[in-house]
Amino acid sequence: MAPVLATDFRPTPLALLRAAAKRQGLAVRTALLDIEACDPLPPAELVVAADVFYKAETALAMARRVAEAYLRKSARDSEDASGPG
Repeated sequence: MAPVLATDFRPTPLALLRAAAKRQGLAVRTALLDIEACDPLPPAELVVAADVFYKAETALAMARRVAEAYLRKSARDSEDASGPG
């Protein structure tokens, strides 16, 4: 199973998620993340977002974070393709 990192800008939902995951025997890491702040998304192969389109500010912030993550991956893929030194 691929590693899972769940984020939220509030600690209570993350605590509830950890408890539910533990009861089900699932390995889930959690981290506080406010997408409207300047922090980038953590590295990931897949990003799933929920409840981020209710406010225009949050939707725009999510779009910026996804674009940043895509550009990071594109830059990394370009470096990998160029080979060593």
